[in-house]
Amino acid sequence: MSGLTPCLVPENRQVVSREGARSLVDCLIVGAGFGGLGAAVGLLGSGANVVLCEALRYPGGCASSFTRGGQRYESGATLFSGFGPGQLFERWIHELELGVEFEALDPLVELRAPGLVLPVWRDR
Repeated sequence: MSGLTPCLVPENRQVVSREGARSLVDCLIVGAGFGGLGAAVGLLGSGANVVLCEALRYPGGCASSFTRGGQRYESGATLFSGFGPGQLFERWIHELELGVEFEALDPLVELRAPGLVLPVWRDR
């Protein structure tokens, strides 16, 4: 799949899956970045039937990466918060049994330029 694949929900809110199953939809969310994923999880938790559409082959929105010339690059925003005990992403990981293990790096990030490496430490 390449490019944007539109997801349309007709007025009767009935969608048909690739397998031919029909179901009613309460909410259509466009984009599987942190906002779209967060909205979907919250709505699913309240019992809504949700369709989540994403143009790429993977979720993450701006917080994703790409590979060029054998090197991996961050393409945008990086998330450092919400994974601590009782915080939003930690709760979702536990409630949804996602099997994700979070381990914070130290330094969290290094800013690099020619002749300069500036670490950003966790306790900063």
